[in-house]
Amino acid sequence: MVYKPNKSGYHPICSVFQEISLSDQLKIQFTSQKDCVIRSNDGDLPTDHTNLLAQVYYQFKSIIPYGMLIDLQKNIPIGGGLGGGSSNAGALIRFLIQSFSLSYSDQQQIRLAKSLGSDIPFFLKGGTQLVRGIGEKCQRLPAKAGQFYVLVIPDISINTAAIFHHYDCDRQKNPLLPATRTPQSILRYYKGPNTLKETVFRQYPLLKDVEDQLLALGTPEIHLSGTGSTLFFYTSTWKSALQWKERLTNQLKSCTVTNCQIYAVKPIRRK
Repeated sequence: MVYKPNKSGYHPICSVFQEISLSDQLKIQFTSQKDCVIRSNDGDLPTDHTNLLAQVYYQFKSIIPYGMLIDLQKNIPIGGGLGGGSSNAGALIRFLIQSFSLSYSDQQQIRLAKSLGSDIPFFLKGGTQLVRGIGEKCQRLPAKAGQFYVLVIPDISINTAAIFHHYDCDRQKNPLLPATRTPQSILRYYKGPNTLKETVFRQYPLLKDVEDQLLALGTPEIHLSGTGSTLFFYTSTWKSALQWKERLTNQLKSCTVTNCQIYAVKPIRRK
């Protein structure tokens, strides 16, 4: 759930974030030239100073003795609402702190992550977390077993800031005020209404068309990931997720369909 922006212009949220097995891959080489060079398989990805990986490096540049060459294999689509850039940034923060044995408390790491992006604090520890504030208040939750996902991703890249702007315009006369308590549906089921969904669908009607197609094919309830273009639903078995992936890949030629599971250090037994 997303609420009325605060004085700084950021929107408080109340959401459950879940780390999943879909991931990018970072290969890092230390270099003698103190700079950050980024290479990627995705030609649409900026690799200059605006990239979050470069911004993380510049935060540490004065206290580490090397530069970095980063090869980034993008598997998470840009603008899909799956936190690809934020997860990469969180991983690099952890990597640099561990590699150089830097003395950063949890709160210092959170402040650093928050200064770069409101989703990044979650990725410092990942897993399953209740996320509030503007993204910096993260509370660990028990992972739900037997939870698998099918992701349906149209070829649409959505700008988060633009969606929040349109959301504010939509709710100008009736802004949603922060709840005093976390809704029970979120705490119990890890599910809740995505208050940005209506705005996203209004700006990108194709997403509503895809949702209608999915429901017509008999899928479970469809959810939208954040402000991005990823539609997803839950299945209780890995076999079912694989079957849905195969079926939807054949039916939805304009979308990328993939299946995944919650990320865990110990692999979950698939049935």
